[in-house]
Amino acid sequence: LARHHFLGRHLNGAFGGPLDDPQQAVVLDFAQWPALGDFHQVALAELAFGHGVTAVRPLRALAVGRTAFFLRLYMRRATGCGLGVAAAVATAYAFLSVANGGLATNTEILVNASFAPALWLSADPRMARGPAPATSLAIGLLFGAMVQTNYLAGVLVVGFCLAYAVAVGAAAGWG
Repeated sequence: LARHHFLGRHLNGAFGGPLDDPQQAVVLDFAQWPALGDFHQVALAELAFGHGVTAVRPLRALAVGRTAFFLRLYMRRATGCGLGVAAAVATAYAFLSVANGGLATNTEILVNASFAPALWLSADPRMARGPAPATSLAIGLLFGAMVQTNYLAGVLVVGFCLAYAVAVGAAAGWG
């Protein structure tokens, strides 16, 4: 649905269209293909708000709002700071996310909307007794959404998982 003109041109050229020339090699690189989760989210935004850039902006606004909300919850849970400090951090994130001439329309905004709830879940004080299967599953699903939105989020996921394993292991007295 979303970006069908963009995809159609590229697929047409890669698989038998006018860009295919026996003298020209077509190389498909993994990094050239956007993640499917980004397509699905933009398609839903276009169905709800119409075709064009104006459809993406409300989606990004919702993502920034969700990230700021969970960032505030994470700050309170992880650091024990007051509501004012946590709200200031969340507000700063929201304002800095829209500072570049309107909401950023890159996939990192959508990745953050999945990463912030994962951070909040990982800071659950009950984790000191060991990881709860439901919490681990929820974090895994959020990470799956991140990687489907932007493949480069995989690096963030690996780093988080290593830090999470060390924290859980230390809390459980494994080392």
